Amino acid sequence: MKAKDFLKQAEKTLNEDRHDQYGSFEYNLEQCAKMWEGYAETPLDAIDVALMMAIFKINRIRANKKHLDSYVDALAYIAGAAEISQTGSASSSSSSSS
Repeated sequence: MKAKDFLKQAEKTLNEDRHDQYGSFEYNLEQCAKMWEGYAETPLDAIDVALMMAIFKINRIRANKKHLDSYVDALAYIAGAAEISQTGSASSSSSSSS
């Protein structure tokens, strides 16, 4: 697969496959943030969760560099976080404009 193919698959995963299975990407991240806040005892938002999930997927890639689904998922989490930062309701106290 070429890089553009991974990006297309990540977009499909984010906007079609997972959305059809689980609903809104941002809503699910917001719900996860609420659960993780209680555990971590620190405020989190949807972007925080998306970035931590990308890190989780990157760690999986370290364990199996040939498992392509993990690359696609990491891309989808990062792209979703970027989209939320521009259009969503998530507001992270650690966010900055660049």
